[in-house]
Amino acid sequence: MAGDPTPWVSVKYTRILAVCTLALLIFTACADESPRASNTFGQPPAEADLKTFGKSQQGSAQPLEYRILATAPHIEDSFTQGWQLHNGLFYESSGRYRKSYLVRYTMDNTVQQRLSLPDDIFAEGLTLFNERLFLLTWRAGRAYEYDSATLTLVKTHAYDGEGWGLTTDGQALIMSNGSNRLHFRNPETFAATREITVHDNSPKIWNRLNELEYAKGLIWANVWQKPLILAIEPANGTVVGLLDLTELVDANTQHPTHETLNGIAYDHQRQAFWITGKLWASRYLIEISMPDSVKPE
Repeated sequence: MAGDPTPWVSVKYTRILAVCTLALLIFTACADESPRASNTFGQPPAEADLKTFGKSQQGSAQPLEYRILATAPHIEDSFTQGWQLHNGLFYESSGRYRKSYLVRYTMDNTVQQRLSLPDDIFAEGLTLFNERLFLLTWRAGRAYEYDSATLTLVKTHAYDGEGWGLTTDGQALIMSNGSNRLHFRNPETFAATREITVHDNSPKIWNRLNELEYAKGLIWANVWQKPLILAIEPANGTVVGLLDLTELVDANTQHPTHETLNGIAYDHQRQAFWITGKLWASRYLIEISMPDSVKPE
């Protein structure tokens, strides 16, 4: 042999190790920016998966139909986590570290007030109870209570685990944590009072329950990274209805940075639902048909 190849091999593998380390750091930084912006493998769900998810083994879930009543612009920089409509005003929480905020705006998207949140807070679900806004955080273990008129912080509550979606039935706060369970909480103390397991009387496990809305006697839940909304019986967690919004997802996820369906705001005046998603340019008012088998007793 003309010479000892060991030094060359050492340099070669040192360079490979450096490149791999840099790639890992870049991947970690991207994941931290948007922890739930992709699936386990860092890619959006396959189209076939979006089309077929939930259509087999439906059990008690009745497929629901809808029609679009109106289309309007949505705040396009909003990574929608929680959404509420009250007296003609939208309240919305936008997530991501270093970018989270809480905003109140009118039907024509005129911003009345916007509150930026601390850099270490990843905003999550939002609901309105007795003129107080309750805002979850993803992993900080804190729920913030604000005056809805001024967005002034009134109180901070502690809880265990992750915070995802939040709504209210007028008596209790109802919270999701990314699993198939919903927790009912006391609005004064934020203590958990009961929980339900979401199921449809089939082998299907409905994990990743995300943004929530209570309307028409049912809990409506987005499923993270799926084009679906579940209609859930609050007494026992049974999924009685399944709404497939693939049409709206396909119309809003052509841009690489646009994310999943997430955002349900019930319009009491029009008896219909506003629907949007993370970084979507549009919001839709839809009327959902409610067969007798879906209506709560």
